Amino acid sequence: MFKIGFVSLVFLSAPTALDNVNLFHMEVVPHGAIQTEQVIAVDEKELDCLAKNIYHEARGEDETGRKAVAQVVLNRVASKRYPNTVCEVVYQVTKHYKTKRKTPQFSWTLDGRSDAINEKDVYVGIVELAKGILQHGVETNVAKSLLYHTTAVNPAWSKSKKIRVEATVGVHIFYAYNK
Repeated sequence: MFKIGFVSLVFLSAPTALDNVNLFHMEVVPHGAIQTEQVIAVDEKELDCLAKNIYHEARGEDETGRKAVAQVVLNRVASKRYPNTVCEVVYQVTKHYKTKRKTPQFSWTLDGRSDAINEKDVYVGIVELAKGILQHGVETNVAKSLLYHTTAVNPAWSKSKKIRVEATVGVHIFYAYNK
């Protein structure tokens, strides 16, 4: 298994001279040509964490809003400022800089409410979206964002001179750190 960024590639078998098995999924097409497609395995735990975060943070958003929320999680995984797995990022708890109380990075993970998935049809679509994002990445207009909040709140950190608004997508405002 090789780790590329946050996606693991699983090679099912090594190529041999005796068969057509190689490091890729193969499909026979007309004229005997072989097309290959990389098999990109998705860690089920990471998929579950990303899908739950998208569900709880952005289930009311369209696909663009959901992708933007996912992008922030992936940006954090890639950043030295945050843990290096999706699940560690989603469930990260820090101490509030003033009150020293436990503060989650994503409020749904520590708000005392049930984390049950009540909208099953919505969740199924989100799982498919999350799987595609983990397999192929995502392109959004929040490519550098590490922070966001809904337009319904105005957190103190959003006024920091260390960050800037990168975009507003749906009901979320996304922030990137200044250089």
